[in-house]
Amino acid sequence: MQLAILNVQGTLFAQQVCGELVTLMNRGELDLIVLKGITQHVGSGRPTELSVGCLPLDGISRIYNDNPINQIFKAAPELMAQWQWAWMTTTLRSHGHEGVAVLYRAPLINVKTHILNRVNRLHLIASKTFILAITDLKVSSVNGGRDTQRVHDLLRAHIKPVILLNDMQAQSILAVRSWVRCDQIAQQTLGVRQWPLAEGVFLDFGAVVPNIQNWSDNTVPGVILQIQNQRLLTEF
Repeated sequence: MQLAILNVQGTLFAQQVCGELVTLMNRGELDLIVLKGITQHVGSGRPTELSVGCLPLDGISRIYNDNPINQIFKAAPELMAQWQWAWMTTTLRSHGHEGVAVLYRAPLINVKTHILNRVNRLHLIASKTFILAITDLKVSSVNGGRDTQRVHDLLRAHIKPVILLNDMQAQSILAVRSWVRCDQIAQQTLGVRQWPLAEGVFLDFGAVVPNIQNWSDNTVPGVILQIQNQRLLTEF
């Protein structure tokens, strides 16, 4: 599995980024894409030709025209036949929504959001073979590790392999609970001198990580990593 994670917070989703993603998607060089820090605007209107995707039943998550998901599929409509999307709104603003976008080269089953405390959330995106878990920690959970322990407990209840995107500050808490950080087991780190994201990628299953490389555009923090596990290959 080829996983790309980009944090576009504070930047516009430039045409160049959209074009690079579309190129890699058409070449079959990506399987799973996570776009964090997305801002979309209510004033841009609602898309009319977007394929069916997955939204959590939270009453606030919805897609608008300037969402990168819509931009990618407008640039390459042929991708809608193979790729499925998910969107989770994390913050409501007066001008629109902030959130996380996920694109996957196979069907997604559902999206759920667990409330960890008054402000922190855990988003779960389920495919047929694995769970993608993304924490949204607006207040650090490191003090006492209560939220991190709850994340661990919630994810351990799943029998599917879990890919967890979680705050790097909690790595020591996760490590003693048998979570493995991908960049620590990578066989090659191509140009990655320092991990560019605030979140680490943690696994609760045995896997090989042949390589990790930085996203090609230095203005957008991001990585592409390869995760090899037989169960993850059965959907392609």
